[in-house]
Amino acid sequence: MTLRPLDWLYGVAAVVLAVGYTAFLVGESVTLIDVGYATISWAFVPAVLLWRKFPLAAPLAIVALLGLWCVLWLVALPLNTGVSPWLLTVLLAVYAPARYSGVGSVQGPRAAGFSGAARAVLILALVGSCVSPVMWRLGPDLRLEYRSGMDFVVTLAAHWGVVAVTYLVARQRYIRQLQRAEQEQAAREEERLAIAREIHDVLAHSLTLIKVQANAGLVAGQERDALERIKKSSSVALEEVRGVVGKLRGVQPAAQLAHLPELIQRSQSAGLTVQADLADVPVAPATERAIYRIVAEALTNALRHQQDASAQVTVAPDGEFVEVTVASTGAMQPDRSGTGTGLVGSQERARSLGGDLTYAVDGDTFRVHATLRRFP
Repeated sequence: MTLRPLDWLYGVAAVVLAVGYTAFLVGESVTLIDVGYATISWAFVPAVLLWRKFPLAAPLAIVALLGLWCVLWLVALPLNTGVSPWLLTVLLAVYAPARYSGVGSVQGPRAAGFSGAARAVLILALVGSCVSPVMWRLGPDLRLEYRSGMDFVVTLAAHWGVVAVTYLVARQRYIRQLQRAEQEQAAREEERLAIAREIHDVLAHSLTLIKVQANAGLVAGQERDALERIKKSSSVALEEVRGVVGKLRGVQPAAQLAHLPELIQRSQSAGLTVQADLADVPVAPATERAIYRIVAEALTNALRHQQDASAQVTVAPDGEFVEVTVASTGAMQPDRSGTGTGLVGSQERARSLGGDLTYAVDGDTFRVHATLRRFP
């Protein structure tokens, strides 16, 4: 963590204060108490400057230095050496571990250690309030005396209140940052899943077409036609992969309703008989892509898992929704079972758009039905 302008400001203020205490060493009546104050003051400087960069070591150093300062203050009694501005550094000591515990790459046991240190510093600050120079006052005879009665209660409560509010503000800010980090992580995971689904949809359909066409090319006399179809299918696959990459770069992907006839034609070239009833339905771009991918997945499954298959593709409006149905008929090939990833991905895609997708087998017919919001 780099130093911020505020850190440098705190550091400069600490140097000025240390210089001020060092100035008391110039003179004839220098005491060991003065030397101690000057030495501790210079020790405060790096701790104050680096309070944010080292949110565990710096606060512990500040607490230790404040403890030494209070010891010297008590030793100097009844001499009144005044309330030092260094006492304000207790707020930095309380804030730093509470705010920056676990930030960045700090996780697991180490993050728990930071949280424990934050609570430990808080407790030390609360306990140390009882011996703070603030708890003394000038009596009627102008001598220092420890506060008592209601005066003690009010002063200690005020001290504890400032420390507690500092701690709570720091923890609240830390929790908000943690929540933002979790939301960003969830968004990245969702994006990775979306990309995985997109790549699966593109490659599964195109590679299945190529496989079917290659098998057809094994028949004597059909080699050239098969190679031509394979060439065309592979070219389309490359274009669709470029579309996925374009999506990563912020470019609008090519999968749209206008491309459904071309998708159906490629499936027919691979040997699938397809009848289509495609209504011209105005929908959002995300819904367009979902319809295209759902139809592509269903036709791919028909080519891959059914023999001599035929399919009926229907896209029709239904109020604020659009209905997509692909019913394929053909003998099932149990030796060609898939992972189901494509259908599950299509289902997740539909649900992300406020709709749903179901699929079922009825004899030799496999039916995929999706309901999508036209403008999610």
